[in-house]
Amino acid sequence: MDRIWDWIQENARPRHFGPQSLRPLVVNCENFPSLMEMKEASALSKLSGRVIVSNLLKRVGGEFPKLRYLTMITKNIVEAERFGEVWKEFARQRKEFGRKVINSLEGHWGREPLSAHNIFENKHQRLLVQRLKGMAKDLEGKEEFRSLARILRDIACSYHLAQILPDGRFVPCSAWTWSSYSFKRRQRFSYAPSPACRKRLGFKRIPGRVLPSSRWE
Repeated sequence: MDRIWDWIQENARPRHFGPQSLRPLVVNCENFPSLMEMKEASALSKLSGRVIVSNLLKRVGGEFPKLRYLTMITKNIVEAERFGEVWKEFARQRKEFGRKVINSLEGHWGREPLSAHNIFENKHQRLLVQRLKGMAKDLEGKEEFRSLARILRDIACSYHLAQILPDGRFVPCSAWTWSSYSFKRRQRFSYAPSPACRKRLGFKRIPGRVLPSSRWE
């Protein structure tokens, strides 16, 4: 991989990139054991314009393996399209094209809520919701797929919802969050700001809700 990275950084030019249709690459997970981890798309998948799809083994993927599978493949498609848009802009700018492509592919994890990485990822998720709604609409006209259309619509409509339990715990309703955390961490979904975070943000706790203190009102 290092050799590929070095070549792209030193030699890649805008003329080496161009529009192409995304295509699935269907493989058997027994031949590619790493696919059982159901990770996000690799850098090579993004560069090649391929979305890898494999069979799903039993007892793999947490409590919601099919939901994880659906959201992961959908996000990989959206992400590939978004990276194409970014590289198109790099090609328009022309300066240091290869280095910018490599920088975009290297792992970035923004720590702040409004970091560039988190904003970029948020757009992925919003587009994913739009695509699910579009799929649901296309399927509604087909009698045999109306049940599936309803499920997809429910997933999309609840994607950015959350609930605060009476004890103050914050529970996201996103299909991505539930399936992702179940797969990666295999833990119960009970999240809440830490006491230090609550104090810094000025939150006070009342039965059934968590509200900001008066200085925020």
